[in-house]
Amino acid sequence: YDDSTDGCSCSSRQQAAAAVSGSMYASDGLAGCGGAVLKTLEPLRFFGEMAMLWGVRRTKSAYAKTDCVLAKLQQDDYLGIVMRGELQARSHREELLRKVPMFGMLNQEQISRLADSLEVKKFQKDEKIIRQGEDGKEFFILETGECRVTIETGS
Repeated sequence: YDDSTDGCSCSSRQQAAAAVSGSMYASDGLAGCGGAVLKTLEPLRFFGEMAMLWGVRRTKSAYAKTDCVLAKLQQDDYLGIVMRGELQARSHREELLRKVPMFGMLNQEQISRLADSLEVKKFQKDEKIIRQGEDGKEFFILETGECRVTIETGS
């Protein structure tokens, strides 16, 4: 995409791209198309994401070194997908918490705060989750799978 008047390809802060085919180079952009070449970008290299994500001015320019095909991602689309996914994940965590009897007396705001602080952890078969005798600083809600609970007796 070319949105400049000097024939050099550049992009706005609200998008990022990945090179699908072709070769590109990143430049400091200080001399237009003739800026110092910083690196060559090959296919499937993602670029432009930092300015898009943080809403800051771009610090480098990218130019087609060969004919290129790019996959462009707009900031609004990316944020919409991420936010929708986060809202769905949060809703799922809230549903889990509502099923825990000890949280039955909590109001919606308290459940939401707990849901935001939950950390998802995955364990492989036979991996230790907690060990008898350890300090109890956390507890777990089993979302999927099965756990085996054991107790060591003094024999």
